[in-house]
Amino acid sequence: MTDPTTESTNKEIKDAIERGIADAQAQGNPEWMGAADALLELLIEKGECFSSGEIAAHLRTFRPDLFFSVTNDLGDHIRNRFWGDTLPMYVADDGSLTPVEQVPRRTGGFTRTPPGTEVFVYGPDHQAAADHEFEVEIPKPGTQVPADPGDAHGLPAKPSQPATPVQQFTQLKPRPARDGLRATVHNDARCCIPRSAVEALLHEADVGLKGGDSLYVLVDDDNDEVRVGLDREDGAQGYQLSASRGRVLFPHPAHPFKAGDAFRIKVEGDNRRLVIDISVAL
Repeated sequence: MTDPTTESTNKEIKDAIERGIADAQAQGNPEWMGAADALLELLIEKGECFSSGEIAAHLRTFRPDLFFSVTNDLGDHIRNRFWGDTLPMYVADDGSLTPVEQVPRRTGGFTRTPPGTEVFVYGPDHQAAADHEFEVEIPKPGTQVPADPGDAHGLPAKPSQPATPVQQFTQLKPRPARDGLRATVHNDARCCIPRSAVEALLHEADVGLKGGDSLYVLVDDDNDEVRVGLDREDGAQGYQLSASRGRVLFPHPAHPFKAGDAFRIKVEGDNRRLVIDISVAL
């Protein structure tokens, strides 16, 4: 866990957000995105774990005038940066660099977010991210939260769980269920496993990944299936996830897939793999 004496202060968080907004304005990017990127840099530099909900809560606490979707804008932006391997690295005590690890978690219902909602927590290692208390209330846009009377700078209090959730806080919607996961064949005859299926596998298997990690694909014509696993099996081909931003695209080793075809994906968490039925196109 992060040493409390090294955690980001309210002033550092506010300064990072303002710096990020100024950078975004100069580059013509959305202000919320610049603020989020600067805050990510600060938290990783400090060795802290974070979730997209926590980043959103910080932004809404210190700059309630910023408007963004917590899930579709901010959440997707952080996941895109993770899968694209563009997040900063953590610096270990010995000076070595450690890529951010994305660890699947489920909410416990301590806030307005429904219990069992699947989220990702990011940290320097699996244990730190698995232990991190990530559930916070996220203020709604335009809602100024009270200042922290104990803060010397008079800044708002860091996001925390109120005794009783009230209307000023946002309630996140759970992500879609596993049903309907499909692999589709692109015009170049490569079959594409969408990132949603990869993320579903991580949650079902309770496995974290780091930037640059791979999944392993084996096309098994004898059983009319493709197995996409976290573990390598004989004959499987590795595909680095960051190369295609969390997706897996692969050709058929013997004869081309037919462009436009789609196949059903089954998530086998206990076996740490996805299984694609290629016997019948949907």
